[in-house]
Amino acid sequence: MNKSKATSLVCAVFAVVLLAALPLPRNSDYLLGRSPDDVIALFGVPSDASAGHAVMHFTYDAPGGGTGVFVFHQGVAVQVPAKDFKPAKIKRPSPQEAYAGQNIASAVAVLGNAIDVTQGSNSATLRYANGTKVTVMHGRAFPHPK
Repeated sequence: MNKSKATSLVCAVFAVVLLAALPLPRNSDYLLGRSPDDVIALFGVPSDASAGHAVMHFTYDAPGGGTGVFVFHQGVAVQVPAKDFKPAKIKRPSPQEAYAGQNIASAVAVLGNAIDVTQGSNSATLRYANGTKVTVMHGRAFPHPK
């Protein structure tokens, strides 16, 4: 390879690296691709969370009614509310209690050792000595109402 071809190749590689490092514009979908933990860090504990076989939903109440819904598949946000969405209330996670949508590793650190585990087709339900029940799906905890 001659010197001009080598220089061209280095310049092309350098240009690709620079372009890849540029921040993407923040559009209405800037939350797409975020993890459930990212969403909880930004918006707090969801007012409702549910999971099915393929996806998980976090729902946040909006000021004046309505909701903002995040849909996750394999830990990645695939549907998000509009860019200007703000929840009516931000409830920060408590380190002393499990909450809907919490990473299961963090939840079991709070809850301790389950006394019983019931296996479902795509989930498991953990039961604790204090009567608490938690369904586990997609690596997330979904505590049952008391």
